[in-house]
Amino acid sequence: MDKKIHPNIILLGIVSFITDVSSEIIFPILPLFLASLGANGIISVHP
Repeated sequence: MDKKIHPNIILLGIVSFITDVSSEIIFPILPLFLASLGANGIISVHP
């Protein structure tokens, strides 16, 4: 039997990986961005 992974499954894995990496990059930067918009009373920049 020839078992090949369907191209849609490969694409789904790539998109999932890129989404995970981008959320990990954005998470530390988001409080600083919101603070620059004037949201100092809503969020804490320094934990």
